[in-house]
Amino acid sequence: MKPDDLRAFDTIVFGTPTHMEDIPDDVKRFMESLKPVDLRGKEGAAFDTRYEDEPIGGLSQLEKYMKGYGMKLVSSGLPVLLPSGAGEGPLIKNELSKCTGFGKLIGEKIPSAT
Repeated sequence: MKPDDLRAFDTIVFGTPTHMEDIPDDVKRFMESLKPVDLRGKEGAAFDTRYEDEPIGGLSQLEKYMKGYGMKLVSSGLPVLLPSGAGEGPLIKNELSKCTGFGKLIGEKIPSAT
């Protein structure tokens, strides 16, 4: 996906893994590449994945970018938790149902396509 492709959407959900309580460099580069794209007034939400013992994740960085670009956050962000030291997974029990609820909540907050 190219940054300009996001102009076609009214609602955008960003997600990132957490790397040392921040977002990875490639995610930073992508978010920075959105500067010239007019995202003002678009709605959105964000999530990150992080270890259960990490109090800070990439979520706050994503939301900072979104707000800086004039987007309206339709939901509080969602940290998706992995057991400490689990590498790439699996997720902690019930995290997937939290994700499903997050998606439903976003869907309820955005105008329906008619």
